[in-house]
Order: sequence, then structure tokens, then C-alpha cells
Amino acid sequence: MVSREGLFAILQKLGCPPTLLSLVKSLHDDMTASVSFEGAMSNSFPVNDDVKQGCVPAPTLRGIFFSVLLHQAFGNHEDENDVYIHTISDGKLFNLTGLRAKTKVCKVLIRKMRRLGHLRRMPDGRLPKDILYSELRMGTRPRGRSMLRFKDVAKRDLVALGVDVGNWEELAEDRAGWRKALREGGEALEAPWLNKD
Repeated sequence: MVSREGLFAILQKLGCPPTLLSLVKSLHDDMTASVSFEGAMSNSFPVNDDVKQGCVPAPTLRGIFFSVLLHQAFGNHEDENDVYIHTISDGKLFNLTGLRAKTKVCKVLIRKMRRLGHLRRMPDGRLPKDILYSELRMGTRPRGRSMLRFKDVAKRDLVALGVDVGNWEELAEDRAGWRKALREGGEALEAPWLNKD
């Protein structure tokens, strides 16, 4: 619940123009409410606290109030336990080094290929490996562009990472070598994106 008088004092202290402040106050003057229950309406009663529900500026007013409240509570403390929240103000959130969208795509790609290597190293007879190497005998695909199988997507991703499609299975048998090849391929794939900025 927002203290209405506290909210008005905060708006005035933050430099809200008097005309705007008087408009906000007029929205809340003589505010009444009633309760509807099972088709019956209660008598009106005055509402002296909080902002008007369903009013367009209400979320903004609450945000201002709680922002000042949090700043008062935690703003003057220089503590290592502080929580910093990145917000988007001018669209530059994804320009931060650790949050580049394209590098996230590359990491997902590498994880998929690591899973492919894991499937390759599974013993024969395991269902995931059998599905990877199986072929359908019958069935048709819908008209239009054919749907890609996991194998087709995996080959495309291997090419993108610079891994030889012809001998990926032998390379995947050595887990450390497979991870190294994927890491190097990922770095090569990310290099143009990272150097572009």
C-alpha cells in the first residue's frame, strides 16, 4: 500500500511540476469505493490511502514511490552483498560483453554438438544411439520444404563449427579431443561477431 501523502511529498521533492502534481492530487481527491458481492453493491466508503486502481498513471506512481523507498533503504550502503540489476534504458543491454545474443547462439550450438558426441560414445543398444543411427523404412513427409532430420541439422552445425563431417564419429570417440575441436570451432565462429563491434 502506498502512502498517498508520502507519494505527493516524494513527487514534489523529485521536482514534479506543480501543475502535474495538482492533476495527480485531483485524481485522488474524494476517492470512494464500493464492494460488489453476489450481485449486491455495498455502500460507498472513502479511500484515503494508496493510488487509484485501474488508473493509467498508477503503475508509474507506484514505481516512483518504491524506487525512492528502496533508494532510501539501500542506496547509501556500499556493501559487497548488493544486488545490481541491469535494465534496458537505451537498448544497449546486449552490448555488454557477457550478454551478446550471437554468442549465446554459439554456446547452444556447441552444447548440441557435445550431446551428439555423447550419443556417439554411448554403447550400442542404447535407445538414443539407436534412434540417431536408425532410418525409417516407410512414411512420407508433408508437401513443401522437407523437414530436416536431427542428422541433417547436426551436419549443418558441424560444418558451421569447422568440424569435418566425414570423420566426426572418430573424433567424437575421444571426449577431450571432441570438446577441444568444438571449442576451437566455436571461437572461430564467434570471432567475426566479436570483432565487428
